[in-house]
Amino acid sequence: MTVHIVPHSHDDVGWRKTVDQYFDGARKDIQWTNVKVELDTVMNALLENPARKFSEVEMKFFKMWWDKQNDTMKDNVRKLVKNGQLELINAGWSMHDEACPIYEDMIDNMQIGHDFIMKEFGVRPRIGWQIDPFGHSNTNARFFSEMGFDAFFFARIDFGDKAKRMDNKELEWVWIPNKDSLGKDVSILAHTLYNHYSSPPGLNFDILDQDTWFNDANSQVFNAPQKAKDFAAHLEERAAHYLTDHIFVLFGDDFRYMNAFQNYRYMDNMIEYMNQHYSDRFIIKYSTPSEYVDAISKLKVPWPTRYDDGFPYADSPQNYWTGYFTSRANNKAYIRHGSRILHASG
Repeated sequence: MTVHIVPHSHDDVGWRKTVDQYFDGARKDIQWTNVKVELDTVMNALLENPARKFSEVEMKFFKMWWDKQNDTMKDNVRKLVKNGQLELINAGWSMHDEACPIYEDMIDNMQIGHDFIMKEFGVRPRIGWQIDPFGHSNTNARFFSEMGFDAFFFARIDFGDKAKRMDNKELEWVWIPNKDSLGKDVSILAHTLYNHYSSPPGLNFDILDQDTWFNDANSQVFNAPQKAKDFAAHLEERAAHYLTDHIFVLFGDDFRYMNAFQNYRYMDNMIEYMNQHYSDRFIIKYSTPSEYVDAISKLKVPWPTRYDDGFPYADSPQNYWTGYFTSRANNKAYIRHGSRILHASG
């Protein structure tokens, strides 16, 4: 069984704080976040060890950071992208919502980010990454297919749908949107994340969390044997719900990796110990979404299919997210008015 360890951080482009407050680390009384420091430490941690990898998503924050770098760092980052250590996934200006925007705004959002990375890195993203929107539309699946994405990853699907898919090993499927109306072959591989978009239980290695992994048997804090036993059990349980022997495991969460060196050194310890003591069951390695997709695409799996929207979305029997289709009408009207001005002047 091959275990793909995929480090990432989900950085909302505005949520509880403004974009600038998130980027510069202001207003820690609201939320302790600093995206600039996150990207500083991630890039240097990748440069320290060529085995390490990271997946970067929100181009608004990445460009804010990029514009502050000198030529040496920019050249280093271009090398990280070229050698596959840094994968730019989704690569829209933000991770757009799928329920409320009009489709022109969704396309514009993606185009701005894609134009930026094509100009600076000469690459086209391969992976759609919508891990936090509250429900998913087959319109967005169509967009991502026609943008050339190879796969589409997300976390939020209806709790009942997810439970059924887990039982039937259908957490991955081929999405064929608008089958009857398009008159052409449009499809994309869809992957539902197992543990939301968080690290596995007990392995939250960020400075915002308390988990650790120590391999030194002479240290009083040596904890690798129990950590490895728990992780192996988690991997076996997770693997029971997917069709292949490749397991996709995210390490990260909201606004993580402000001390990337700590994250990676614990992950380094974990990978080293697991490969030494559990090599009969697992091959553990740093990976990216594209590497995972490339691996499972070679297996010729008869994937299940889906054609409809992923709405309505509910994360529990009492929590249906249908109200936001009709809420904040004034705000949505302002957005649409601004969108019309943008399109008229473009």
